[in-house]
Amino acid sequence: MRCTNCGWENPEGAQRCEKCNSPLAGIQAPAYEQRGEVIRQDVKSTVREVLEPIELKEKGDVCPQCGFPIREGSTSCPNCGKVFSKPGAPFIAPAPMAGVASKYGATVNPWSNPTAGKTFRLQPVAWDNEQGDLPAMTYTGDIVGLNRENTDPSNNTITSKTQAEITSENGKWFIEDKSAQQSTFVHAGRKVELVDGDVIILGNRRFVFKA
Repeated sequence: MRCTNCGWENPEGAQRCEKCNSPLAGIQAPAYEQRGEVIRQDVKSTVREVLEPIELKEKGDVCPQCGFPIREGSTSCPNCGKVFSKPGAPFIAPAPMAGVASKYGATVNPWSNPTAGKTFRLQPVAWDNEQGDLPAMTYTGDIVGLNRENTDPSNNTITSKTQAEITSENGKWFIEDKSAQQSTFVHAGRKVELVDGDVIILGNRRFVFKA
């Protein structure tokens, strides 16, 4: 019987080629060889699964907050929980942190603080008859979403989604209401600049400011 792999003429009844050890035509490969092929296929699938996030990252489909690779059509980041405006929206690569080299070989200041100007604290105010000192909470980032979980977990007047968003722009902090009930307010304990369209709440009445 002639081997289809190397052409060697083998005696009748031989199951493998005497020269190259390949299975001869018409002879089914042993069960252990079939299992080996299944294992190889599993390894290929695993490699594809591992490499797929890398390919996504190279295309720029990453979370704008933490840089984690995101699948197309995702509504939130599986790494940091960032909620996107709508499924399938284009992703913007995160801006490099201050003091961190953007390219290999670049020199940075080793004493710089990468979070300088991007950290703020919130100090809870105790209610009447509330016992104990409430610890201040620290937040870091250019854009920080505030919700029930990261401010006051037991307070149901704060939404579990995004109550408000605090952003850092050119060294200044800004707050914007994001709640469905529009229940984020800033106490005017000092002179506050009003912009056309701002809402002023006096007691339980809302007024729209017109310049």
